[in-house]
Amino acid sequence: MNRPIVTMGVFDGCHLGHRAVVAETVRWAGDREARAVALTFDPHPRAATGRAAPALSTLDERIRLLKGLGLDEVQVLPFDQALRAETAVSFARRVFYGRFRAAGVVLGLGARFGHGRDGDAAGLAGWAAEWGMEVRGVPPVAVDGAPASSSRARDAVGGGRMAAAARLLGRPYGVAGQIGHGQGLARKLGLPTLNLALGPERVSPPAGVYAGWAGLRPEGEGPLPRWSTAAGESRLPLLGYLPGVQTGASPVPVRAGAGDGLFEAVLRVGPPPGVGRPWRLLEAHAFGLDRECYGQEAVFHFGDLLRPPLDLKNDAQARRQIAQDAETARQWHGGRLHWP
Repeated sequence: MNRPIVTMGVFDGCHLGHRAVVAETVRWAGDREARAVALTFDPHPRAATGRAAPALSTLDERIRLLKGLGLDEVQVLPFDQALRAETAVSFARRVFYGRFRAAGVVLGLGARFGHGRDGDAAGLAGWAAEWGMEVRGVPPVAVDGAPASSSRARDAVGGGRMAAAARLLGRPYGVAGQIGHGQGLARKLGLPTLNLALGPERVSPPAGVYAGWAGLRPEGEGPLPRWSTAAGESRLPLLGYLPGVQTGASPVPVRAGAGDGLFEAVLRVGPPPGVGRPWRLLEAHAFGLDRECYGQEAVFHFGDLLRPPLDLKNDAQARRQIAQDAETARQWHGGRLHWP
């Protein structure tokens, strides 16, 4: 088999800049009839420096997103103190040349690696020439006048700017996990919810009520629900389960239902019952999904913020507000022709 084409990065969120790098890797590998491989790290390199911050995607989500972009393989390299101390040239020789015997490496032009972040695409090209290895650098992708980046997407999600986050990511921001039990009030109203704890390790949208999408996560790698555009083409994957929206495309409404596992929904993010818990509870009512799903894996994607939290005084007020939120979300979905 021909020597592989390799790319490398944390790929937190798999935003449009990451997608451009992966797309070049897949194209180049296809031209050479070789395998397209991505190398990512766990934990996030920030954790090794004591600067850990909430992430856009878990390791499992990153792997699924990357595989959804057409890569043949995703390998995970533990990021420990030894790796942090390794020079860029040592890392390149040991990993790209020694481990993969790569024919080529694709990096974003803004990517840095090695101790002190002293390695980049230009430096790697100089070393790689001695090893019979080619290097290609991919320029950043501009979104709303600036390069797409994970930090910009994290800021957008954390600030509740979900349309801005979707433009950077190329898809609505999403989370996945195992469904747990909520407070039961919505079910009493006839609007049962899928409930997911959002831990402090993940970027969470601010508390409030959102339009969005929810559904059960398909098992394995098999046929995925589609998020389509006006051109009817498949786009960037959402959490590796659903494709998303390519920059510049005008999406059309998701016509989702039991056939593809994804449902239009209303999502609530807020503090869980109890005091001092460092996580938030996501509760989603998926329109058309009415069966028990406790313990199953689900996926959730955020549209616009519909309203901030309200101080509801009693169950009667809460019941009225839950019904109103569901109706507002349905109206949002009905008019969502050009979001984001």
